[in-house]
Amino acid sequence: MGDITKLRKKIDKIDSQLLPLFKERLTVVQKIGAYKKTHKLSIKDPKRELILIEQLTMQGKALGLSPLFIKKIWKTLFQEAYKIQ
Repeated sequence: MGDITKLRKKIDKIDSQLLPLFKERLTVVQKIGAYKKTHKLSIKDPKRELILIEQLTMQGKALGLSPLFIKKIWKTLFQEAYKIQ
């Protein structure tokens, strides 16, 4: 049981490092939203999203991560960005 406790603590530490990065990303998203509003740009940019997902999927594959996993994460991030913008 001790091994699993150590591993869970490690996951907790990683999660606590991820949260500030998500917050930082969403702060930048807010700024992008303000820019888009000022310049009357669409919130959604499907071309950019496709390029970004392709790049991240390739990076993820190099790390041994599932492309489907990467796509799910970023599509969720995009949905949150739409709400903020």
